[in-house]
Amino acid sequence: MTVKKTICLLLALFISVACFSGCSESKTQKYNAKAEISSVESGVVASNGELELSYDDNLKCVLLKSLKSGKVWSNIPYDEYLKGESFSTLNIVVQDMQNYQREQFGSEELVEKNRISCEKIDNGIRFTYYFDSAKISVPVEYVLRSDSLLMSIDSSKIVEGDSNYRIYYASASSKFCSVSQSEKDSYIFAPYGSGALINTGSLPDGKRRIEDAGQNAASLATRKPVDDEESGGLQVFGIKDKDDALLCIPEDCAGATGIHFIAGDRQSKYSSIYPVFYFVDFDDVKGRAANSGEVRQLSERTQSVISAGFYPLSGKDADYNGMAKKYRGYLLSKGFISENAEGKDFSSPYAVTLLGGVKTTSSVLGIPTSTLKVMTDFKSAQRIVKELSESVGIKPVVRLQGFGESGINLGEIAGGYGFSSKFGDDSDRTSLEEYCKKNNIPLYTQFEMVKFSESGSGFSYTFDSAKTATLHSAEQTAVNIPLRDYNEDITYRLLSRGKLTSAVDKLISLIEKKSLSGVSLSSLGQITYSDYGDGTKYSATSLMDSDTKEFIGRIAKTGCNVAGSLSTYFAAGLMDAVFDSPLDSSGKYQVETDIPFYQMVFSGVTPLYSSAVNLDSNPERKIMLAAATGTGLGFSLIDNFDKTYMEDNVYALYACEYDKNKEYISSVLKEYSSVYGAVAGSQIVRYEVVDENISKTTFENGKVVYANHSSGKAKSPVGVLGGYGFKLGGEG
Repeated sequence: MTVKKTICLLLALFISVACFSGCSESKTQKYNAKAEISSVESGVVASNGELELSYDDNLKCVLLKSLKSGKVWSNIPYDEYLKGESFSTLNIVVQDMQNYQREQFGSEELVEKNRISCEKIDNGIRFTYYFDSAKISVPVEYVLRSDSLLMSIDSSKIVEGDSNYRIYYASASSKFCSVSQSEKDSYIFAPYGSGALINTGSLPDGKRRIEDAGQNAASLATRKPVDDEESGGLQVFGIKDKDDALLCIPEDCAGATGIHFIAGDRQSKYSSIYPVFYFVDFDDVKGRAANSGEVRQLSERTQSVISAGFYPLSGKDADYNGMAKKYRGYLLSKGFISENAEGKDFSSPYAVTLLGGVKTTSSVLGIPTSTLKVMTDFKSAQRIVKELSESVGIKPVVRLQGFGESGINLGEIAGGYGFSSKFGDDSDRTSLEEYCKKNNIPLYTQFEMVKFSESGSGFSYTFDSAKTATLHSAEQTAVNIPLRDYNEDITYRLLSRGKLTSAVDKLISLIEKKSLSGVSLSSLGQITYSDYGDGTKYSATSLMDSDTKEFIGRIAKTGCNVAGSLSTYFAAGLMDAVFDSPLDSSGKYQVETDIPFYQMVFSGVTPLYSSAVNLDSNPERKIMLAAATGTGLGFSLIDNFDKTYMEDNVYALYACEYDKNKEYISSVLKEYSSVYGAVAGSQIVRYEVVDENISKTTFENGKVVYANHSSGKAKSPVGVLGGYGFKLGGEG
């Protein structure tokens, strides 16, 4: 080790230890326990002809009225408001930094003690809550806009006094999106998977509850297997209440907003879903508490504004279809959806992912040795694409995955920015590129731009990884490889946020050097994470959306097509294709009904393809779900199979063998291609659950698809459908 590296390592260790012992000690501020409490007269504070914002000085609450429907939404349930009942309109959770215990404070008692100050601002009102026992004050603003109410907290204006308490998160207006449990025509919409509906009534099996702590992947608290297929990366939720609905969109610093819901709690009259603003990132670490148990270590507080918009919907838009329409419009207005889909190819009903190589471990003279073994080389890739195009009669979308030095396993950033010679020489790769260009076959080469497990290509595994709240490397202990398998003996890290620009620069150079026609960005555009290696610039996942948008735009300017994998809300609408799109909530969450909200937002904008049908435990169901939403089918293929390819994935890789799949792919597409061809490139305008088994999807071009979501036969408006069957109906 060089002297320079030794000094750097010692310096990094010193900083880490210093942070671990003291980074949670926020700078104390002067807390004014005798602050003057101002007040605003009860009444209307803003109106625009569509919406009206009112304030009640007795209960210290706001009311949002739709002038179109007359519906009133409030941060105190409206029927309780009419009775004069007081509710907490701001809850904060704090942590005692001496004993590491967390405690919650509510604002209900502040009303009684007159410790909430209010003042009029442009088109709205500002509250300042004084929690004297914690010596913390929090400002919350409500501003009326043309179609919504923006609720925001400027974290830089939170005051933490000289007590031991640090603010952890705040939930303001947790009852805004709430509905009485006795109301039958209601539900909660949550963004899990492709989208889900939650029953708001009281059920015999008790309450359902989820507390999502935001989307930060760079946290020691997230060191556990996470199936990326279960999350479509949407930051949006809502609630339906009879003929009205309310949509909530986390806006500024959206990744720092968690989504909590509680439904069916017998001890409450209401079911609700609400945003939670996280002002700090955190790590779960051991050894700091008196009992040496696991404790939650906090970072410095972000200095960002965190906000959420509440969008009232009424009439025909007062359901999840209207929510999807509004969310789509929001993403379009923010530049996260292309203004048109021109140039995007919706012609193919299927995509094939060709897996190049895999790392295997063998013993040589008693020493474990890692070897890259070839499953598909460039010549066989071209042969497979040619044969499929001819036998199926339809050209596929093609993704090359694992053709770098580490194969499908994680290694250097972008697989080393090159191609292993084991897959053939550059003329073989160029031949594949030229064949696809000549035959108008979209070809994407996948590069992992965020996750890496070894140094190389100018990036150090030790020094260039993102840093967590305690300045530890953002390291995950479970690897989700393309075959959806986990190995907790292998670790990977996330590239420093400040190094992403350099990583993209290198990719652009490779694109130009190798004349790549398309690239798939894997985790970039899929995950959101903080990084404290550069101070607080990237705290609370700040700038993740805008940075990713810029990266996609820079790559696209080279003339290269850009695809993603399970792309999140700020990337999917900018891609030329999205692989591994979610089709349901995967059964993990406490939901009653899956809905294709992801497809409702991005259909007609970006060609979407499912994860591998041939690796699914229930392929018939996956095909049905794809048909119901105009999603293309995905298949993962290899040319050669050997049982030594991968110790943990032998059977999964065996299921990818091309010779065993080519007839299956052809037979599936015979029925599927006609349905896909009728709706491809058309936006979903309405999705309906006709009964417990049958769904009806209406597309913008007037076409309708009916689908049977059960394994048995079911009656539909277009006749009896077999188990997981689907059929194109008449004009909608």
